[in-house]
Amino acid sequence: MNIAIIGGGAAGMITAYLLDQKGHAVEVFEKTDKLGGNIRTLNKNVSADSKYEKLYLEGGVIEFSNAFVQFKSLLDKLHVPHENVEIGTGVFLKNGNYYLSTILAESNFKGIGLIKEKVKLLRLYLTTLLVGFKLWRLNPELCRKMSLNDIISDKTTATKWLRLFMMYSYSTDFKKLSDFSAELALHNIQNYMLSGWFRICGGVYTYIEKILDVYKGKVHFNLAPKKVIRTEEKVVLEFENGEQNEFDKVVFAVPPHKILSLINDPSDDEVECFSNWKSNNIETIIHKDNSLYSNYPIVQPSEFDFFETVENWGYNAILNQVCGIKSKEHFYLAYNMESQIARKNIIHKAKHETPLYTQKAIESREKIKTINGSNNTFFAGAWLADGLHEGATISAQRISELIK
Repeated sequence: MNIAIIGGGAAGMITAYLLDQKGHAVEVFEKTDKLGGNIRTLNKNVSADSKYEKLYLEGGVIEFSNAFVQFKSLLDKLHVPHENVEIGTGVFLKNGNYYLSTILAESNFKGIGLIKEKVKLLRLYLTTLLVGFKLWRLNPELCRKMSLNDIISDKTTATKWLRLFMMYSYSTDFKKLSDFSAELALHNIQNYMLSGWFRICGGVYTYIEKILDVYKGKVHFNLAPKKVIRTEEKVVLEFENGEQNEFDKVVFAVPPHKILSLINDPSDDEVECFSNWKSNNIETIIHKDNSLYSNYPIVQPSEFDFFETVENWGYNAILNQVCGIKSKEHFYLAYNMESQIARKNIIHKAKHETPLYTQKAIESREKIKTINGSNNTFFAGAWLADGLHEGATISAQRISELIK
């Protein structure tokens, strides 16, 4: 069977790999000159200044939850090396106050100082014990028509910490979290927060390289269809130059808010579902500016530290441990922190476009799942599940099962 996959991000490439393994003739159409989507590994699918040419620094996804069962299984099948990594986190307020997780506290304090930090953290946990108990008992499906505001306020530092975890996981502006899906947030909190973390050795893009090593289909770079025309018998991809390519099936592995602009004659169900999705455009910065911690007693930063600035909230993640860098020099990945970072310390900037996971968008997914496969058309993406790499893998596996 001839299958076109539009989009060469994580979901697109995993889908291409699985369908290729089943013997289908697969062609991937990627509109840019690189694969991986929001995977941005310096010196893999992203070029870097020559003085950093030996470093695999991440400008997108940097670590994964140990609860990503399907994704870990895929990595093992592809023989991608990965290992557990300890992850710390802290919240740094603009007034100089701060709260540190146990791992971060132990990395920076000893003796009485460490005891004080742990007592401070324990008090924080105790103030939100009832909130935590409520969250662990909630049913994600019952939250489908609820927003994050309905289940988690930001009235205390501890509940704000939970909301910041959503900001980090989905790189969503803190000010936009009020309308963030409660169903998605709850799934993340219940399944991933306490499960531990792992990193991919050699950079996240390594698993895309492993896919390409065994993939027998075609990949077209800098090429995306202008229009997708579907009939009962076939799918036609029409390009800017007027050229048309015919396929048996098409898989849309692009952000959901872009799908309607590509389909020539969308069904009423498709219009209803995909109209609810909007774009989330962000920028991440790889840098080496240690001054972010100058107002706090921190020598060893952690893998996702949250900073309150005058304008907003942002995060700063030290890359050394999760990228396996043995260097005394610290390298970071920051989001919403550009005003705090000296330009001379910026190594790389990366623009990302992801879905905005609003309550209405997530609510529409159930219908999308029922039409997946209709009219020779399939939809792949992390947004159909958890919005993360586990979701991308599950989505790709589902399409592999649907296409016989």
